[in-house]
Amino acid sequence: MKVTAIEEAQDISSMKVDELLGSLQTYETSINERLEKKNKSIAFMSNTDEEEMDIDVDSTESISEAIVLLGRQFNKVLKKMDRRPKPN
Repeated sequence: MKVTAIEEAQDISSMKVDELLGSLQTYETSINERLEKKNKSIAFMSNTDEEEMDIDVDSTESISEAIVLLGRQFNKVLKKMDRRPKPN
């Protein structure tokens, strides 16, 4: 991305190697600084023990419901397979 910008802004064939390297190093430094700022600005919220227990109970209930539904659907498929005529 930066290389394209340098190519458009200046004639690379007439640039000195030091100028090109300096420009690329400046770009790399600015990218690294942006990444560091992003990493530093991440914050995590903590839950109280009661909130964690509520979440655990809710997720356990939803998993149980999903398993029950899957079992019912599986039983329906098995019943349909039993109704099919068997090949001779």
